[in-house]
Amino acid sequence: MVDQGETPGTSAIRELKEETGYVATMPKDTKAAEGFVMWNDPGFCTTNTKMIFVEVDMADPRNQNPEPELEDSEYIETFTVPLDDLWNELTKLDEQGFAIDARVGGLAQGMEIAKKWKEAMTKPAKVSL
Repeated sequence: MVDQGETPGTSAIRELKEETGYVATMPKDTKAAEGFVMWNDPGFCTTNTKMIFVEVDMADPRNQNPEPELEDSEYIETFTVPLDDLWNELTKLDEQGFAIDARVGGLAQGMEIAKKWKEAMTKPAKVSL
């Protein structure tokens, strides 16, 4: 949730620190990093979200052994996996019964589709007239 007086970016950085222990910064291209408001189910409810991309410097000593700062009502288990294997790692976690966050799963699925379709997406389209 975005607290009063926060931007979505500062809220994302705060939430990441609280829920995973990682310290992050906003990328230089803040407009792309903050994206746009996305509506989860506009015909049903007014719930919306913003996908925020942040940078985590893994060489930063604060990110070497991060400790979450969870609230009493939160139970979050974090995993660090190679980005190029995100889809396979999430698939394994799903098979083990873990709940996969929809945004992380959507990102992983998009990346997997991009890998499989990379050649088709980089070739010029052939049009027959």
